[in-house]
Amino acid sequence: MVYRVLNSRGKIDYGAGFEMALYIRDVFFYDQLSLDYDLTRPDDILSQQLIVVMPDVSNNVAFQSKLNFEMQTCTYFNRQNINGDLVEITDA
Repeated sequence: MVYRVLNSRGKIDYGAGFEMALYIRDVFFYDQLSLDYDLTRPDDILSQQLIVVMPDVSNNVAFQSKLNFEMQTCTYFNRQNINGDLVEITDA
């Protein structure tokens, strides 16, 4: 799942996106949680995406009790992994 957190004016809210990532990290289960920043847009505006990767889940209910959540976090900047944890980057 990929999320982009926007403010009331429809602009990317970097601080709220980072806070949401921290909340997900501390409360939910996942395989990988990533903050992805990039400046590859033609208008050079910093983009921020929050990416949540979940494990494969079988329809078999007995199997679901054996799910393995890796709980890995990382931060990407221009598609390069810059840290094994969540890092806040802003446009300021």
